[in-house]
Amino acid sequence: MVFTGRNAKANEEAEQSLGNQAHGIVSDAAKLEDIQRLKAQVKAVAPKVDILFLNAGIARFSPLDQVTAGFYDQIFDVNFKGAYLTIQALLLLVNDGGSIILNTSSNAHFGRGIQAGR
Repeated sequence: MVFTGRNAKANEEAEQSLGNQAHGIVSDAAKLEDIQRLKAQVKAVAPKVDILFLNAGIARFSPLDQVTAGFYDQIFDVNFKGAYLTIQALLLLVNDGGSIILNTSSNAHFGRGIQAGR
């Protein structure tokens, strides 16, 4: 099992908890340079992947009239662009018949009231 996370200490704790077959790679889904390195890092541990499970995501909320481009970019970079580019980077490592699973938020199905700041 190979997994990623932004926090090296948390990755080490997960490796210890999961056992000898677990390998954590420090990688941030919002950072293009991390995603570009990911293929070689995964391939060094597992030349082929049966399941690619994408779970990175953040939730930030703000009144609509207070959302900045930076606020939007941060959410978009992790929740969409990071997932897309990770699939792109690792696609050739996925075995024929393998699976790509995208874990999403309930926010895609349930609205949340937003009130403009006044």
